[in-house]
Amino acid sequence: FEDFVQLMSAAFGFVQKCDTVYNNTGHSITTLHSTLIAQSKSFFLRQHEKHVQKLGSILSQEQWKHEKEVQTTFQTLVSQLTDITADDVAAALKRRVDNNQAPLFKHSLEMDAADITPSPQFLQPQDAQPTSLLCVANKGYPVGASVFLLVQLLADYDKYIFTMPFIAVDIIQRLIDLLKLYDSQTSRLILGAAAIETAGLKTIT
Repeated sequence: FEDFVQLMSAAFGFVQKCDTVYNNTGHSITTLHSTLIAQSKSFFLRQHEKHVQKLGSILSQEQWKHEKEVQTTFQTLVSQLTDITADDVAAALKRRVDNNQAPLFKHSLEMDAADITPSPQFLQPQDAQPTSLLCVANKGYPVGASVFLLVQLLADYDKYIFTMPFIAVDIIQRLIDLLKLYDSQTSRLILGAAAIETAGLKTIT
């Protein structure tokens, strides 16, 4: 993904320079803009297909056992996804402007998801130790292996939106589809007892 971002950054930088030249002549290069956006969308859709396949695969092998250890890095990632406020996003945008960081794409101010951090009350202490429960909104939950993958995928889609804001609608729709897939498959495997066959479970309680 990082290689693609670097490539598209260079391509859009070239387009911006061309825009400057062509604007002085009264012409535009909308076709080139459209081509780059189409290529970005095509790349994202391929990534989405891989994510769907990967999630489906791990769900079919899920043993539905409580993972005994939740690493602090994973807990911090969940906190970033669930506890970030609009003020946090605004603060990150302001930092980009104050530091004179140019946008990656002309269409919008680009900002890597890593630039955004939750408000201080949500951050994990640097010396925090792994726990047995995943904390969301101050409540602890036991989680299985598929949850770890799902959260990582959510973080990836979050990054896609920040780096390709001009196809944000497509990204959000595919993100919703991914969540629906996880919901329907877990319902089938647990409530429908399909996990007894797919994972070899004796009983589901």
